[in-house]
Amino acid sequence: MFYKGKWYPISTVSRDVKKIIEKKYPRPDRGNFDNKEEYLEEANNWHHESYELIGDALSRICENAIVLAVLSVGCEEIDVTNEVFEGLNIYGEYGYSSFHVDLFLGTIGSGYLLKKNGEASHEAKLEMYGQFLYCPLLMDRKFIEQELAKRNSEAPLKEASSPEIVSKVVEAYYSGQVLTKADYKQQFCRSMKQIAWNATWREVVRECPKLGKAGRRPSGNQRWELKS
Repeated sequence: MFYKGKWYPISTVSRDVKKIIEKKYPRPDRGNFDNKEEYLEEANNWHHESYELIGDALSRICENAIVLAVLSVGCEEIDVTNEVFEGLNIYGEYGYSSFHVDLFLGTIGSGYLLKKNGEASHEAKLEMYGQFLYCPLLMDRKFIEQELAKRNSEAPLKEASSPEIVSKVVEAYYSGQVLTKADYKQQFCRSMKQIAWNATWREVVRECPKLGKAGRRPSGNQRWELKS
């Protein structure tokens, strides 16, 4: 609130992107599941998928942003370079954040650089950012309106599973390599998008239902065949 017409706060951009993604990929409906465990599994999948999709969209917007500014305490608009997004890491422990700004908080000094260095005190931040500490980061409104329109018009991604990865996971399981879902992803397809991995895992469990039951191990010399 309280911004001139040509600007759009990065915090509002982030919330708008989140709304667009969650409208295209709605949270699973509890009424569509027979039991709580199945619902919680799908809800967890949805959380990871939407988190990744929101992060990807915000990353592209930040990478392409050219006209940036901060609104100073005296309500003066000060130009900012794209370096404000240095260290942008949407998958780290600090969420959607660069060194200098948390994209949802949207203020200078809300990033993770000083937290990472263990010096996240107000004094340390003030020494680094001076009079610009906690000033809101602004983006060009025309650019953002175009970006949001683009996100709105994009068709939802289709979930595409990988038969090759399905085979590797099932084979590993029956050879005695019993891991968690996350560990299988780390071993066989660590760079696969979460939405594709969740689709792949559903195929894995369809081929080998025991993998959908935590703590179950194969017995003896069981054999398996992929369904045609």
